[in-house]
Amino acid sequence: MITEEIRKGLIDFEADISDSFTIKGFHEVLISVRDIRQASGFYQQISGWEEVATYDTGVDQLAMWGVDSAASAQEALLVSSGVTSGHTRLIQFHDVDQQPIRANSQSWDTGGIYDLDVRSSDLDASYSTLQAAGWSGFSRPLRYEFGKFHVSEILMKGPDDVVLAIIQRHQPPLEGFPHMKKLSHVFNSSQVVKDMKVAKDFYINKLGFKIYVEHILQGSEQDENLFGMPSNLYDKITRHICILHPEGINAGSIELIHFEGAEGQDFSATAQPPHLGIMGLRFPIKGLTHLRERMIREDVTIVSDMAAVMIEPYGKCNCLIIKSPDGAWLEFVELENIE
Repeated sequence: MITEEIRKGLIDFEADISDSFTIKGFHEVLISVRDIRQASGFYQQISGWEEVATYDTGVDQLAMWGVDSAASAQEALLVSSGVTSGHTRLIQFHDVDQQPIRANSQSWDTGGIYDLDVRSSDLDASYSTLQAAGWSGFSRPLRYEFGKFHVSEILMKGPDDVVLAIIQRHQPPLEGFPHMKKLSHVFNSSQVVKDMKVAKDFYINKLGFKIYVEHILQGSEQDENLFGMPSNLYDKITRHICILHPEGINAGSIELIHFEGAEGQDFSATAQPPHLGIMGLRFPIKGLTHLRERMIREDVTIVSDMAAVMIEPYGKCNCLIIKSPDGAWLEFVELENIE
């Protein structure tokens, strides 16, 4: 039953894509971990997610990721029961050199994928659980207003340099998360970018994403801030935030963040398999050949050209992998032979 639910997220398209392509919000997040059994057990414990199964990664998938043919890998797929997207795929590589994707990073450092966003019905409880497991926050849980939304949030960093943004909604009432246990599925993911204009052009004009919400923020009434920046500098740093999605919604969306006035390291070069951390996002698509043609016309970096790959538990898929201007690894997946 769970397999049918998660497979539905790859095939539930309504648009006519006879001469174009249609992308949905990301279906999976890919995390490269040191110890798959330890990581799977931990994420299940803190979230209430369920492990569908574990799989041996196929040689075709390793080749698609550009990993040495002498290497091997195992995968564990974790889902929030009753949800058709926002799943987490843990991957442990063997016999290959690795380093953390965003080693020793700060919140304002650019490159790759910064965090994964999940909902919590009790942020204080989630915070305490993660603290007890050795995770650290950039601040204590903070309550703030973001447009019409009143929320509490904490950014926490744990093993494999994974950052979770854990959010509790206060107003307006949260809808659409009936199956949430301790934590929800991953519904949003942030990327810290060097140039907001370039990043928006990539997602909007090249991939066809739409803006869900956009804000330019400066200053704070609080002594602390989510990003762990010095309080005497925070009001001098402008935060430009733009959330985008193929349909303009906040479900499988991309959040772009640009810190004007704060410059750090750039991790674009290490944001790829088999390195450790948030490795990439996997998007369902119909019309993959049309996307490929668009990417070639727009001179987008294709890191792995279109090929057939077995992805469990879905079956044979056609895949294309590109990189954003800031090095975020984006996979587009289309099931073969679907009506």
